[in-house]
Amino acid sequence: MKWAGSKQMMLEKLLKHVPKKGDVLVEPFVGSCSVALNTEYNSYLLNDANADLIELYKIAKDEPEWLIKELSVLFNQENNCAARFQQLKRVYNSCNDVRRRAVLLMYLSRYCFNGIVRYNGSGEFNVSFGSYKCPYLPVKEIYEFSEKMKNARFFSMDFQKFIDFAAQESGQKVCYIDPPYLPLPNGKSVFTQYVAEGFRLPRHKDINDSIVRNRQAFTKVLVSNHLSPYLPESYPDYIRKSFFDVQRTISCDVQNRASVREVLLHY
Repeated sequence: MKWAGSKQMMLEKLLKHVPKKGDVLVEPFVGSCSVALNTEYNSYLLNDANADLIELYKIAKDEPEWLIKELSVLFNQENNCAARFQQLKRVYNSCNDVRRRAVLLMYLSRYCFNGIVRYNGSGEFNVSFGSYKCPYLPVKEIYEFSEKMKNARFFSMDFQKFIDFAAQESGQKVCYIDPPYLPLPNGKSVFTQYVAEGFRLPRHKDINDSIVRNRQAFTKVLVSNHLSPYLPESYPDYIRKSFFDVQRTISCDVQNRASVREVLLHY
């Protein structure tokens, strides 16, 4: 999946801190799944608030042939135009079939502007057509995902309930938390519309409190964010932090995508 906030561009730096191998990796905000796909754990507990994304991952894991067959009907030049994109977006927004929504989410993410998955307050996917010459159907990657994630369990829960749940599971668990990021200085906003309700500032303190409540259940807990004036009040209980620079990839102004100071909080 193309995904705003994906850790693909910073994996080399991140995996110096997140153990590459272990017993169980826990991710309350799995997003693009890039961390899980680039580590070697015996099992994975992976969660995201976007239920359609999680359904897509479940299908890719268990039924890759079916998923590829369904996507092959959508990935063609007939559907590579604004009118058809808008039509299929309306189908997605009005559909109650979880499997159909999962398939359409993959199409929309590949054909929409900049690959951004974004929802409005009514829960509707609201990204415009991307005008790509020939969007890529990732057949090879779907099969690789199916093989890699055979020992993964996928969930779509509120992150607090998921962290409480994961804490009770057996095994030596590393917990990596990659939430939507805090607001930047000078009132600049950041992308948080991965689901209809977005992600409000107090929810970061909820992350901190969930960690503190369950810290003894995990061998290591790490939280990604960026330098923000809200960091101390939102995450008051971290032990130490690491820094590195990351190039942002989702700004509409390609020439001015800034390098942002990334922060990794160690609990």
